[in-house]
Formats: sequence, C-alpha cells, structure tokens
Amino acid sequence: MDRVVIDTNVFAGALLGSTGYNRRVIRACLSRRLKPLMGQALFLEYEDVLSRSAIFRTSPLSRQERQELFAAS
Repeated sequence: MDRVVIDTNVFAGALLGSTGYNRRVIRACLSRRLKPLMGQALFLEYEDVLSRSAIFRTSPLSRQERQELFAAS
C-alpha cells in the first residue's frame, strides 16, 4: 500500500465538496488504497482547520460528519 501525506488544503477542499483530485485522494485513503501519514503538528493543524465553522459554511457535511471523517482517515 502506498503511503501519502495529505496537505491540509487537500483535506479541507475535499470536505468543501470540490471535485477532482482532493476527493479522489481522500476516497483512496478511506478505501485503504492509500495509507495516510501524519505527525503531531499536521494532526493539530487538521483539527484546528476543521473546527473553523466560517470556512465550512458551504460544506455539504455537518461539523459532526467532518469530525467522523477526520477520525476515519
């Protein structure tokens, strides 16, 4: 299995509903075709960005759904 570090912009873009590569990368991780890697600093950055409701006003996912996705990846 290939390993990948997912930039915060890619993760947030997928959650905002952008089509294309952002979603493909996240789907590949969720289907276990890719193994996401992250260190403590990246984990904290994801957590911080996901908690910013202003960024995700137009997201098709609720805050709870975003948190569940974050926990799964």
